[in-house]
Amino acid sequence: MRTVIGYGSPKAGSSKRTASRWARDVVATKKFFGFPEDQSFYLPEDALANWRQAGPRGAALESEWKKLFASYAAAFPELAAEFERTQKGELKAEWEKSIPAFGVDKKVPRATPDRQ
Repeated sequence: MRTVIGYGSPKAGSSKRTASRWARDVVATKKFFGFPEDQSFYLPEDALANWRQAGPRGAALESEWKKLFASYAAAFPELAAEFERTQKGELKAEWEKSIPAFGVDKKVPRATPDRQ
């Protein structure tokens, strides 16, 4: 994807188009896009209508996902439970018992082979 920094402003495409200088050119930029110059925030109706479609679309996709996951959970209950646990950010019960312990006198295995 190609983008143009500050598209629509008088200094579009220039590194001089930064947030600190944006206020000076805001009226010219609003004119370029055909936005009302007297409004500090403007959302065109077609853009709003497009965004409002995201809710119902997302709800339909979530419903489809829940049905798919329910069938997966019925076939693989242990894996489904593990997935749900990790999605909640919860650790496995007694997870600390799986951490290897090395005594002071034991040699710790190397993660990489010795270089010669």
